[in-house]
Amino acid sequence: MGEYTSKHQFIRSDVFLIAHVDLESRKQSVIMQLVDNQSGDIIQEEKIDCIHLALSTSDEIPWSEETDPTDLEDAHIFSESSEDKNVDDLTPQEIFQALNSWVAGIAEMGEDAFKIQADIENQSQLGIPLSNRLLRFMSLIDVKYLYDFLDQINTDCNYKGKRHDSCLIANLIPVLETLYYIPEEYIPSQVPDIYDDPNHPKFPFFEEIVIKIFQMDPPIELFLESVDYTQLLQQPAAVNLTDFIKAFSSKHGFLRTFIAKNPKAPSFKEYIRFLSEKTEPDPKVRKSAARSEGAPRFSEFGNFFSIQTESDAKVREAAVNNPLAPIHPQFWQSLSLEHEYELHIHRLALNNLLTSKNPTYKALYTKLHSTPTTSIKEIEFLLELQDQFNLSPFDESFMDILTFEGDEPENQRDFSFTSENGHITTIRAKNCGLHKIPASIKWLHHLQEIDLTGNPIQNVTTELQSLPNLIIHF
Repeated sequence: MGEYTSKHQFIRSDVFLIAHVDLESRKQSVIMQLVDNQSGDIIQEEKIDCIHLALSTSDEIPWSEETDPTDLEDAHIFSESSEDKNVDDLTPQEIFQALNSWVAGIAEMGEDAFKIQADIENQSQLGIPLSNRLLRFMSLIDVKYLYDFLDQINTDCNYKGKRHDSCLIANLIPVLETLYYIPEEYIPSQVPDIYDDPNHPKFPFFEEIVIKIFQMDPPIELFLESVDYTQLLQQPAAVNLTDFIKAFSSKHGFLRTFIAKNPKAPSFKEYIRFLSEKTEPDPKVRKSAARSEGAPRFSEFGNFFSIQTESDAKVREAAVNNPLAPIHPQFWQSLSLEHEYELHIHRLALNNLLTSKNPTYKALYTKLHSTPTTSIKEIEFLLELQDQFNLSPFDESFMDILTFEGDEPENQRDFSFTSENGHITTIRAKNCGLHKIPASIKWLHHLQEIDLTGNPIQNVTTELQSLPNLIIHF
């Protein structure tokens, strides 16, 4: 049956918007094209299907250079989408006329189309967004375009030396949408991501654009428009926002969560409020703070290591998993047996890389990384045994832990173990200051040999009576 097509130049002489209606299927499309002006060949093209905008009316104040941007705040745009309506009563010619009129209007608006179309989509909650697709297309065909566009926004939103925040927010929303709305074929194979989901679609030069947006110093309200935008606040450059300090006391927990994740946020004294249940009731925020490598510099970070001051187990786990947690003195309490039912906390603490720098724990750290020990009772025995060592980790400074190197003297503590098939078979605990063997050794049914040389043990009969075939060295 044929088709209806109309082509309109958009912003540049080599970029066109095409309104297209297939007469047989009555399907509508908007096509964006980059064309070689000399040969007419299509260099790049993107099509958006299923656009059904049947009616648009507006009482928006006409724009002119003399218009005060604040006057536009009360303007309203009304549009009715036919996406959920039956358009069978419209002829193909009428459908094309409506679509073509709309596309022609977008093309005529030029760069103003991004904001105005975004306003229409936000007001009408249209299911098929176009503003971000238009801006993304322009940015993909010209890397510099989005940078220049941001400069133009900065200029347009300053009127008589005063920046208008509502103008800045309205114009930046299409830019932020552009950063998140990108088809898979445009995503490079290796694109760094700041989110938990590594498959989250992202603009190829995401970080550079985000930094430039932060340099524009938009109000914090911009990032409350969408959770996607809020996540940007964990970017290091966000700390340069004038309003950044307000976020520490925001009523929005999800905003505080991303602030807590920002690696530069701990440079603010206000970060302390995230380190205590008394000042931060949201465990998600506290867990984010517990993971921050800048948090251990605060004495309040110690709140995370005690069940008395941190009731949420996930927060306590996050704290002992923090790579720099051992610089905090209270970290070593996680290796005590104050709470035996939290044995997994002990193990997480032992798995911390800095724990291995402590001569008391380095052997056990090494073995935990190389041994597929599956019996929790066997690991519990090792922790109980190690907890009796004369040298307490509380007696050592952090610098001693970090700088422990060199040959060990003959009477140096020597604590290690081996295993087979997931069970401990030998233990060496020489010069460890042991006065007794924990009764839990009875669970080590596969233990074949134990070296207790150099320990002031008086009687081992009770502890070892259930293991008659065990070889013991004193």
